[in-house]
Amino acid sequence: MKEAKRSYGKKTKRGEFMKKIWIGLIAMTLLGVFPSASHPMTGKEVIKKVRKRYEKMKRFSADFEQTFEWKLAQETHTFRGKLYLKKPNRFRLVTETQTVVSDGKQVWTYIYANEQVILTSYSELRGMPKWEDLLFEYGEDYGARYVALEKVGGKKCHLVELIPKKQEKNADVARMKVWVDPKEWVVLKVAYVDINGDGTTYRLSNVLINPKMDKSLFTFQVPEGVDVVDMREQR
Repeated sequence: MKEAKRSYGKKTKRGEFMKKIWIGLIAMTLLGVFPSASHPMTGKEVIKKVRKRYEKMKRFSADFEQTFEWKLAQETHTFRGKLYLKKPNRFRLVTETQTVVSDGKQVWTYIYANEQVILTSYSELRGMPKWEDLLFEYGEDYGARYVALEKVGGKKCHLVELIPKKQEKNADVARMKVWVDPKEWVVLKVAYVDINGDGTTYRLSNVLINPKMDKSLFTFQVPEGVDVVDMREQR
């Protein structure tokens, strides 16, 4: 009888112990203590997936909203438009105020209000954040830190903070955050602060990967009566 009681007591204690472990496991899951719940991936792993997606991508299009916050003047400006990208270095950006087109060698910037087209070389964009860099290309110069899962346009995205490992004198971006769609591995939102403290945010929607595109998208015909300022001749 005593043996039975002793055995029962051991089973009870063992049962209580297992119960506590089980409750603890549930609590950790609910609170997001497990890495798989709170940090499904590291920031570096997320960026690596984005890069791999871009390597296989030939064309890309999306609607976008750009918000620019001018720190000194305490002003905020918002623009909406359409973006087309095609490798290598070709893009077309259309907003309410301007159209910017690159054929990979030269860039046309048509400002409607000024009735003026500014023509520059694509190589002169060096040092400026290009669309490919903002949406897909994050090199080893950036340290990537996983922040959290956040919704963008109703989709849960991986939020990753990117900080340049070295602040170059001619660098434009001081720090950056990207929100990555975990299904398509494309950036749906990017926010960066430049060295002057001004902030720019892009939100993308209606994203299409490798859609059919007409060649004419990446050439520009100057409208009749519009002046052309060729900045290439001044260098």
